[in-house]
Amino acid sequence: MKLSFLTLVLLTSIAHSRVLDSSHCNQTDILDFNLGQINITDIVSQIIDCPTDEEIILEKVTKDFNKFYGEDRIITAKIKGYELKGPKSLFKIARNMLGSKLPKGWKDAAKDCGTILCTFSKLFKSNKAAMQVFNFKAKTGYFLSIDQTINQGQGDQIWSSAEIQELEAAADKLPKDLQNMKLKKVERFADGLRRTYHDNTTAAFASPVPELKFYDVGAKGKPTGFNSYTSTSWPQEVLIHELCHHHDFKYIDSNHNLISEKRGSIFGKLSLWKEKTKRDGQTHWVHGDHAHFVSNYASSSPAEDYAESCMNYILHPLVLEKKAPEKYAYIKRYLFKGKEFKDRSWVKKTKPVWHNLENILAKEDGCLLKASKCLNNLTYTYGQFCLAEDQVITTHETGSTSWTRSTCGDLTGLINNTECIKDLKKGLIDEFTKELAETDENFCQLGGAGLVQKRKDDVCKNTLNEITKKLKESSKLDLSSFITKCESENDFSNKCILEKIYSKFDLKNNKEAQSLIDKIAKKKIPSRMSSLGKLLESKNTSSWLMPCFQSIEKISYTLLHSSDGTTSDNYYYSAIDDNFNSGFLGKYIHAGYRQNDINLACAKEMLKSLKESNIILPESDSPVNLMQSHFKKEISSFESEVIKKIPESIKRCLFIKKCKLKKIKELIEKWVAKDPERRIGMSSDEFVEEILKKTKPDF
Repeated sequence: MKLSFLTLVLLTSIAHSRVLDSSHCNQTDILDFNLGQINITDIVSQIIDCPTDEEIILEKVTKDFNKFYGEDRIITAKIKGYELKGPKSLFKIARNMLGSKLPKGWKDAAKDCGTILCTFSKLFKSNKAAMQVFNFKAKTGYFLSIDQTINQGQGDQIWSSAEIQELEAAADKLPKDLQNMKLKKVERFADGLRRTYHDNTTAAFASPVPELKFYDVGAKGKPTGFNSYTSTSWPQEVLIHELCHHHDFKYIDSNHNLISEKRGSIFGKLSLWKEKTKRDGQTHWVHGDHAHFVSNYASSSPAEDYAESCMNYILHPLVLEKKAPEKYAYIKRYLFKGKEFKDRSWVKKTKPVWHNLENILAKEDGCLLKASKCLNNLTYTYGQFCLAEDQVITTHETGSTSWTRSTCGDLTGLINNTECIKDLKKGLIDEFTKELAETDENFCQLGGAGLVQKRKDDVCKNTLNEITKKLKESSKLDLSSFITKCESENDFSNKCILEKIYSKFDLKNNKEAQSLIDKIAKKKIPSRMSSLGKLLESKNTSSWLMPCFQSIEKISYTLLHSSDGTTSDNYYYSAIDDNFNSGFLGKYIHAGYRQNDINLACAKEMLKSLKESNIILPESDSPVNLMQSHFKKEISSFESEVIKKIPESIKRCLFIKKCKLKKIKELIEKWVAKDPERRIGMSSDEFVEEILKKTKPDF
């Protein structure tokens, strides 16, 4: 059965509290909605066509590549066994990258291409990555090595396109002081291969040799932003950290003392670094008690302190300035000669329009209204929520029949995975994108479209959470008090229960809310027939037994003899309506006989009689549950003490009707005398004549 998210929002929230914060919706939104007029496709029009982050990045990379190599003379030359064409400066870079041991994919890539760029595009499975590796060299002075000598036969490991993008984006942020140092190349170890003195947490390492080598844990990392060039990531931090080490190596003296480790260095004094010797002759570094560090790792040695401070100065300057202001001042003065990075896009976590987006998301205007149509397709049955038939998972077919199975389960997942809700969020995301793009001409270039898209889970979030909460509460709606109240008024209708719910939650004038309440409440209302049967037991037998006999056309009784000499009574009834002819009265009704059992006809007459007594009946077409224990007991008593004895009592009356009526009346009066208050009226002349009329002539 379908139910809307508004069901319990309307059932409980209106009466007791606000549904949501006033900035999200109000009671007018709830009370005045019209489910039939919402069309999500009409909500958004003329959405701005912002390029994706990928398209923006590709445009930038291509522009940079053309800037660095676009004016180079195109030549054809042999490289690693294959003749290729391309800008002249690419050949030297390519040879350095390839080194002495080629990656396995080189030959297949080179033989299918006629240019260097095509070959590297196939090697990295990305044209963008091919341009980025060459851009990296132009920006930093270092090349990304794919020489597999480093991997010692452990299998090839070349940079992935995602890794290349992060490193080239880091190169974009690199100040001149960290470019073109003694370092020549950046290498990539194969996954799982590391030096014996490096544990699994080591991301990369640098040494004065000079060398800079990445392990997989350093190269692989989820970006922390949406656009690599306007945000930071773990691989970017690792690269710049290691380059900062190389800057520390830059002025290394004959004793291999780094800038950070030199005795009496200004940087060392900031943390009171001292080198101490243990009893076993090993040396270690200790710092002053009140030293400030940008990270725990920075506190391990002067070298790591320098590299971490340097890296954070570039990528997270506000963090360094807050945690170690004296080191921020040192890096600014001595390393970057006053240059700062606080105004860079990757530092400004809040883009010019981001706060506007937060405001837009927080409003959630119209979310309740727009989601109502979607969640009317949610069903509640057998105590669980399910997607409606338009969200079917599987259709089964057996012979000529088929049936469907809907998805049931966690309500939060069902709501968020409903296609209609997804479409709703997409429509609103497009609407937000348009609104924000109109407020900032750089919105697309700053990756605004991607940013908004990443926030799709926050669209209508508070509203949907509140909806989920209220739906779960609605499934626990207790109708017992409403049922008890109605039964005390001799009203066994569903309408009575529903109206009392409307009254309880002050929804008498809200027809839309009432229709939604009906859907869930009716599913939870039990059969009223058993309760009505109990009412019958408390009333005079004549009020329901006499109407029952009005549905019977013929009554017969025979004494059955079995082969073992025993006998048994057999009563048989046929109904006035030929549709009811099973013949057994006062017995349990089996499911297979419900539609043609005389008890159904009997029960309908009983209900008709009760209605005439101003008892409001249930909305049900199956009153067979009225055949409860008291009814069976009374009919059994009437059969054994009246119907069974009729043949013998009227035997001497021959064809005299008056005699027969008298004899039957005596039997009934004797039966009534045993419980006169409940069986009042059963010995009336009309009923006696009815019993006689319905007995067979040979009875």
